[in-house]
Amino acid sequence: MKILLVTTPQSGMKKNRKAKIVRGLLPPLGLAYIAGVLEDNGHLVKILDAPFLGYDDRDIITYAENFNPDILGISIVTPASGEAFRLARSFKKRLPDKKIILGGPHPTCFPEETINAASEIDVVVAGEGEYVMLELVTAFSSDQDISGIKG
Repeated sequence: MKILLVTTPQSGMKKNRKAKIVRGLLPPLGLAYIAGVLEDNGHLVKILDAPFLGYDDRDIITYAENFNPDILGISIVTPASGEAFRLARSFKKRLPDKKIILGGPHPTCFPEETINAASEIDVVVAGEGEYVMLELVTAFSSDQDISGIKG
């Protein structure tokens, strides 16, 4: 399957596509770990670090339409939760047959609030996501039930 993993855009971040280093931003290591596990199991994964690239929802949706992933995974920190929910809605409007999975610190602390925030969200992952994502992707690729997947 094709998976696009995205760090949530953050309000107030100025676009700076030519930046070599942006102070205060860390590389999305959690998404890199997830991508590594998925790639080791034969999936095609791209990571889009929206804050670093200065991408807004429109940029992310355009990128997603060009890549045409089966799954969009969005990593959320609490200050950017509103942006993440808006992104999920926009993504589902443009690519309605694709799955949306949210994970990261915010869904880990507030899983029920997160799943109820937008009807467009298909799954919320709480806790470490590497092997949960692998199980979800495997289940989605063969239309299996996901209710027994822990996390």
